[in-house]
Amino acid sequence: MSTFQVGIAVSDITPPEEWIQAGRIWLWGYGNRCQACDGIYQSIGTQALVVKDQADTCFVLVAVDIGALDPSMTQSIRNRIGQSRGVDPEYICVNVSHTHGAPVTALIPTWQPGVDVPDTEYRTFLEQQIVDAIEGAFQNLQQATISFGRGTTDIGYDRHFGAPGYYDPTLDVIRVSKDDGKIIAVAFFAACHPVCLGNFNQIYADFPHVARDKVEAAVGGVAMFLQGYAGICNPGGDIDATGSALAQDVLTVLNGPMDELGGVLDAWLSTIELPFQPLPSAAVLDQAKNAGDVYARWANYMTSLGSGIPETLPTQLQALRLGLSPNEWYLVASSHEVSTDFGALIRNIWPYLRVSLMGYSNSQLSYLPSDNVLQNPSACRNFPFSTNNYEGGLAFAWYGHRAPLAGGVAERFYNGLVDLRDPGWHQIGHATEVTAMAAWQGKLFATTANSKLWWRPPVPSDRPWSHMGHATLVVGMAAMNGKLFCATSDGKLWWREPYGFDLPWQQIGHAIDVTAMAAVNNKLFVTTKENLLWQRDPVGEDIPWELLGHAIGVVAMVEVQGKLIAATSDNNLHWRDPLGIDHPWHRFGQAEHVVGMAAIDNILFVATQEGGLWQRNV
Repeated sequence: MSTFQVGIAVSDITPPEEWIQAGRIWLWGYGNRCQACDGIYQSIGTQALVVKDQADTCFVLVAVDIGALDPSMTQSIRNRIGQSRGVDPEYICVNVSHTHGAPVTALIPTWQPGVDVPDTEYRTFLEQQIVDAIEGAFQNLQQATISFGRGTTDIGYDRHFGAPGYYDPTLDVIRVSKDDGKIIAVAFFAACHPVCLGNFNQIYADFPHVARDKVEAAVGGVAMFLQGYAGICNPGGDIDATGSALAQDVLTVLNGPMDELGGVLDAWLSTIELPFQPLPSAAVLDQAKNAGDVYARWANYMTSLGSGIPETLPTQLQALRLGLSPNEWYLVASSHEVSTDFGALIRNIWPYLRVSLMGYSNSQLSYLPSDNVLQNPSACRNFPFSTNNYEGGLAFAWYGHRAPLAGGVAERFYNGLVDLRDPGWHQIGHATEVTAMAAWQGKLFATTANSKLWWRPPVPSDRPWSHMGHATLVVGMAAMNGKLFCATSDGKLWWREPYGFDLPWQQIGHAIDVTAMAAVNNKLFVTTKENLLWQRDPVGEDIPWELLGHAIGVVAMVEVQGKLIAATSDNNLHWRDPLGIDHPWHRFGQAEHVVGMAAIDNILFVATQEGGLWQRNV
């Protein structure tokens, strides 16, 4: 039985023919377009998807065939839908395809005349069509099942670094269907610039239009293309070949196994400020004024702003969780043209199976290059004069910024997304002088500095701990297969049953210089003072430990959803896959002064140096 209601609606945002014939409509995206739009090659549109859970919480996802997006339009849309439907801003996300064949929608004075200022009437028309689509989706709400699938698509290439580069082939697909299996909507997420038609001076949506049409013809319903981190990725074929290939890849996912999602909705929204490099000198400004074209327009714009030149790039970050573990999906959205090499880094922040990424969301007024893109093939040392680093150089003049982003953007972007989804810890009781923690069959276990073993239920209130025996010199503890395992400071490994009073511990081997212990997939894992991670089988005899890689500063460790979660001495949370040699650890949150950690289902519990017991969701 479906747990969601879903509505889908579309609106045509193609400008009227008479506006085009009157020479009012200019197309955004190319600096060498010197005439108003002269026709319509493809219609352009917007699709709105509304999802409502059983608690009447609603999420609105909008896809729009335009190239740039002023955040004031997003804010106006959020305000209007908030007033009419009671939806909070963090539950409304607007993603633009970034087609280079749609009318100008944002004021950017550094573009050539005609492209620098949007047609006011078209901008008003566009916003109304988006709002109408959202309202139509609310009116179409019906019971539906939502499923997630992941595949790959090979439609693009890295235009910045060249092959093999950083092309991201990830293709995520959401299927919305009635209880009888009939498809209502298909949303697909891929990362590639829609520029097959180049500076062709007619209205077009490019390859997403072709892909949507073919998916709809094959399975029915409404198809939505959502743009990912396409900042340095271009299509490798013409419009028909690219759109057809993408559609076929979507259909392959739809015809394969997909995971049904279920549960509730939640959403988060924040804004980070990414600093620009300093404004170039007056001499460079004068040089730019004399150079003409975009250089002169940029220099004159900087001069006109005076002391009001923005020092930072506001960047909205947004996340949606649809469903609950283990049947949840996360959609993580960012403003601007995020460079493709961020994809794997950001997708791996969280230890979740299903994380989809979108750029170009809620505001699209800049490139957001990684430090790698900013520095290679060479850094832009003489901005705005840059001939071999467009995304990390000259593009910032086209967007009207004082300079490219400052170094360290990757860390700021990463930290902003970590903070976005970090729910914080909530104290639920006391846990005094704890040396290690574990969980088994819905109970929390802790050892303490006075060599005792305790347990308590994991309820969110301060409950007494029940004494259940001795546990001497324990530095790490885990539970698995009906046993408590512990490592002690004298280098030994022990086990006992997790019930009964003062049962004896049986030595089963060695475990030297341990700082933390966990159990995953019928294996014991320990970290050591040498900042290493080891594993062994949980058998009752002394066998060697197998080295798996590094584990720096780990003070506590648990398993959640088949991942290793570690709290570290620098007050952070990290995760990694438990199998394989020296996999990277990914920071995804904070955890201060931890001395022991356990997990039950998707909830982490920690004891701290100050004697508190805390919990948070993973």
